[in-house]
Amino acid sequence: EVIMSELKQRVDAFEGAVFSRDVRETMAGILVAVVFAITAMALPNSLARAGSAIVAVSSVLIVLVLFWARRRDRVREFDLSLAEFFRRELKRVDRQIRLTRHVFWWYEAPPFTGLALFFVGLSHSTPMLVVQLAFLIAVAAGIYWLNRRALKTDLLPVRRELARALDELSG
Repeated sequence: EVIMSELKQRVDAFEGAVFSRDVRETMAGILVAVVFAITAMALPNSLARAGSAIVAVSSVLIVLVLFWARRRDRVREFDLSLAEFFRRELKRVDRQIRLTRHVFWWYEAPPFTGLALFFVGLSHSTPMLVVQLAFLIAVAAGIYWLNRRALKTDLLPVRRELARALDELSG
């Protein structure tokens, strides 16, 4: 009983961390979408305009993906047995794990492609373009590394604890 209570507290803390991340990402996504949508309408260069539009749209899509992942299969603990609660939480954690494992494709590639087009469209200097693109690659690599670290230190341990609790409840 004590172990289950501790696990539930850990699950609640995990959910709080996911919610906080989603709030930050939503605020940033909306700001980025607005700024780049306005920029897309104001730029004379077609390539830079297209890049800005891609960044704006991808920012909105990122917010929608995070919202969907957090809201789907939302657990109402008072409606469920403890085993079913942990089973549903395990599904939610697995969804976060999948998102984190594929962060490059849904979170990084679309806006960074748009930013690359934006920089190419506005560039008047090859050396400056190289610096800008190298900076984009470095930021993408940093985001990827942070997500891999979160996978190992946060998501997978919570998943293991939930799976172990389910085994104990079933066994």
